[in-house]
Amino acid sequence: MEQTADGQVGEDRFERLAGRVQGALGELAGAAKEGLLAVSVGVGLSVLAELMSPKSTRSWARRASTTRTAARCATATRLAKSR
Repeated sequence: MEQTADGQVGEDRFERLAGRVQGALGELAGAAKEGLLAVSVGVGLSVLAELMSPKSTRSWARRASTTRTAARCATATRLAKSR
């Protein structure tokens, strides 16, 4: 039997998980039966869905406004002038 740090063993610990996590685990288990490629595609699409969600889009917008824009590389302009 597996034992966790809080003393719960076996399947009991999965009952404590949120419904969203249980649904994701169910999808992952179903894809695992279909093969490794199906698991990889499923996980990749799930990550993409999280990145494209409105909540993560707002946080990207905040980060994008704080980034600096870099000037052009000085060596590139020197090479162009020397020719």
